[in-house]
Amino acid sequence: SAATAGGGCDTGACPAADPAELRIGTTPDGSSWTSWLKPDLSAVPAGSRVIGGKLELTRSDCAAGTAGCDETAVDVFQLGSAWAPGQGGAALTAAAGAESYASAAKLSETDLAALVGSWIEKGEAYGLALRPPAGWTGAARYSSATAADPARRPKLTLDYLAPTAPGAAELVAAVGGDAGLVVTWNAPADRGSVGDVGYTVRVETSAGAPVQEVTTGDLRAVFTGLDNALSYRAVVTARNSYGTAAPVASAVVQGTPTAGGPNQYRGYVQEYLDARNKIKMKAGFTAPDAAAEAAHGTVFVDLLATQEASLVANREALATQSQLYTAAAVSLTDVVVDQQTAGKVVVRATVKDSVMIRSGGVDSPSESAGPKRFEFAVGTAAVMVSEADDLAAQQKLSSSAAAQAQVDVADAAQPDPADAQKAVPLDANGFPVQPAQPAAGAVQAGYNYNGTADWARRNVNIGWDFPQDCTNFVSKALYYGGGMRTRYGFKTWDSAWWTNDYWLFGWHKNRSYTWAGAANLHRHLLNYRYSTWLRWTSEARPGDVVFFKWRNESRINHAAIVVSWGARMELRQHGRQGVTTLNEVLSYYRQKGDPIEWFVVVRPLGTN
Repeated sequence: SAATAGGGCDTGACPAADPAELRIGTTPDGSSWTSWLKPDLSAVPAGSRVIGGKLELTRSDCAAGTAGCDETAVDVFQLGSAWAPGQGGAALTAAAGAESYASAAKLSETDLAALVGSWIEKGEAYGLALRPPAGWTGAARYSSATAADPARRPKLTLDYLAPTAPGAAELVAAVGGDAGLVVTWNAPADRGSVGDVGYTVRVETSAGAPVQEVTTGDLRAVFTGLDNALSYRAVVTARNSYGTAAPVASAVVQGTPTAGGPNQYRGYVQEYLDARNKIKMKAGFTAPDAAAEAAHGTVFVDLLATQEASLVANREALATQSQLYTAAAVSLTDVVVDQQTAGKVVVRATVKDSVMIRSGGVDSPSESAGPKRFEFAVGTAAVMVSEADDLAAQQKLSSSAAAQAQVDVADAAQPDPADAQKAVPLDANGFPVQPAQPAAGAVQAGYNYNGTADWARRNVNIGWDFPQDCTNFVSKALYYGGGMRTRYGFKTWDSAWWTNDYWLFGWHKNRSYTWAGAANLHRHLLNYRYSTWLRWTSEARPGDVVFFKWRNESRINHAAIVVSWGARMELRQHGRQGVTTLNEVLSYYRQKGDPIEWFVVVRPLGTN
């Protein structure tokens, strides 16, 4: 589809006189012409990875090779919303926004691969607008999509990789336990197509007899109910909508019976987590108090004592804000107990920790779920000595480009635009100061605030792409939920914001530093987007972004999405807890030796 719209003609489309002609440029009487083109991508197989794209227009006002008929430079804009010719020139300018995909560029030298790739990924193509560069006088005419001669019509030529099965999973490892197995692996270097990769994980005996099988989108699977007398291997097969990869097997492992049985250690972990919640909730409660109420408190009282001060301070800090925990529960699933040596036992489990926080008479949840590991020293008695994230403890980076890109390093060369004047004022307890009268921050049409918050709510439990995934999660919410448009440029530029896991031949994760680095995204939003910062948290609304700076960190290193605001600010994030509140975050870290020094609430005001 193609059309031309003129500036200053709000009541109609301002079409060119000849419907078989497009115009780009300005005229002496002040008219300006913008041409809109929307490609039909139905010929591109679904799931394809676009690696090259060129748009070709044919001049209709002069013959190729004649004087004055050279290719003209144009500004290329990606439309952020739908437009139809009947809406007029002003509406086309608004849909195109202020930020160009390419400026004063010749189409023959402009690669549209990233732009078309994003259309295919999101399943929507509003098209692009071609406008005259600033300062250009004169207008050029081109044959349109309705030109009588098909050879003269606009043509978009794409190079793409047809969708295929993904590459094989990497670094498949199995850790045996008492009648159980924990399997981990890395994602394949080549996803094979646009879209998600899933996995089939099969446990088989060393003789090849299948025992159990699961499908998952995670990079970890747990199997229980195995026989310690047999040895097993895990076989992981990556798959997408277009096929399956070659299966990859782990080394053969065999479980070891746990002295005294595995259930006692599972019980120790459950008692420990329950005791910790009691300290969190009960005023005046200490680690010895909580341990004394447990049947086996002596197993974990020393470890619990190291956390007491932080738990008590967290509870007391919330009380200063008239907030308190009203309920807490912890559940364990996928438990595998591993008797590694006579003196060491490790319990691996998925831990779901849920609490209710009351504020203003309203209870709201804060919860997290993830794989944990608990280590015990075993002698004359068992003693719990540590608790850690099990996935992080087992993760290994392969030599592939995909694994090397799992950690994006924020650029430390650029200063943050935030300072004490932009940060939300905090009181002596580290909580936000509120104005005497509730403040209301301005919002603008275009950016989908509720869409961003809703995406964050629904997707808080999706898999992490990076060990530090907070900013990647926020960028996805802005892009998929809020409709924020990508910005193209070198990945180290603060002005760029994009993600293309697939279009560079699918061989590595490729994101701009602003997409996955908190400090970089913060600079990008405030310096290169139509955004503002809020002075008071009472101004916040769903869809805003909160950036945190810890006292012992040199710059911002965490980001989260605001999903509701009432008695308190609720957040969704990829962090310590996925479902949480602002005050819970502030109170938790206040007693951790590295409190949050300041935070900034940023509001996008448009999709450009």
